[in-house]
Amino acid sequence: MLTKQDILEEFEEEIAGTRKMLERVPFDKLDYKPHPRSMPLGQLAFMVGSMPGWLMSIIKQDFVDTATYKQPPQPKNAEELVHGFERGVQDVKEALAEMDEKLLKRNWAFKVNGKVMMELPRDVTLRQTVNHLVHHRAQLGVYLKMNGVPHPAVYGASGDEH
Repeated sequence: MLTKQDILEEFEEEIAGTRKMLERVPFDKLDYKPHPRSMPLGQLAFMVGSMPGWLMSIIKQDFVDTATYKQPPQPKNAEELVHGFERGVQDVKEALAEMDEKLLKRNWAFKVNGKVMMELPRDVTLRQTVNHLVHHRAQLGVYLKMNGVPHPAVYGASGDEH
């Protein structure tokens, strides 16, 4: 069984690299899409920056329904994006510290207009959400690179930062 400490450690390992990516988002290129079916850079960056809020929903609620989920306000610049991310990170750390360990094995559900689309134990959902953050952060890195933004070092050195 995953413990809340396991989840916290995994989450904390990804924070610095995510912050570096968010700091580099070019707000003059938010409409950029590498492919017609890709989401725009701005949407991707806002999603990555707001993912701690997803973790908070998993920690504090038994389900999230897209019909009632409130999206955070869209940031006006990279500083606001990073600030919102950092505030969310701090909230997650505090919520995990306060969380009853028994809740980790209770199911959590993702719903769309009341219909359950996914239901898994909360610990599994938390880990998958951290992995989901890493996945979208990597996408963001590709978008940044395609726009001439140097890729920051995330797991060790970067070819763009010597």
